[in-house]
Amino acid sequence: MNNHAAREPAFARVAEWYGSEATSTDAGSSSSAPVSGDITLGVQRGLPQAEITGITLECGTVPLKEVLDAVRADNWLHAHGDLRARQARDIKAQIRGAFYPEADDWKSMVFERSVDVLRRALAGLARS
Repeated sequence: MNNHAAREPAFARVAEWYGSEATSTDAGSSSSAPVSGDITLGVQRGLPQAEITGITLECGTVPLKEVLDAVRADNWLHAHGDLRARQARDIKAQIRGAFYPEADDWKSMVFERSVDVLRRALAGLARS
C-alpha cells in the first residue's frame, strides 16, 4: 500500500518499483481506509529536505471478523480487564494469533515476500 498522494514524486516511485502490485487509497486501488498519521508522514514532516518513499506491506492472517474480534477483546482488556487474569492471557493469545499466526508456511511466505519487496526497493534506489 502506498500512502503518498498521487501528485507526489514518491507515488510515482512506488508505482515504478512495484508496478500493478502498488495500491493507493489516493488512486482508489487500495482496500485500506485512508491513513493519516503513519510513520511515513511523520518522517516526511521531520525530514522535509529528504525524499521519502514509504509503503505498507500487509500480510493476511485470519478472516477479518477474527481480527476485529481480537482487537475488540484486547481493547476491552486494556479498558476494563485485569492483566493478571487467565482471561487476559487468553485475549493476548487471541490478538497475537490474529496478527502473527504460529504457522511455518505463513512465516515463510511473509519472509519471502519481504525479501522480494526489499530487493525491488533496492533495485529502484540503484536506478535513481
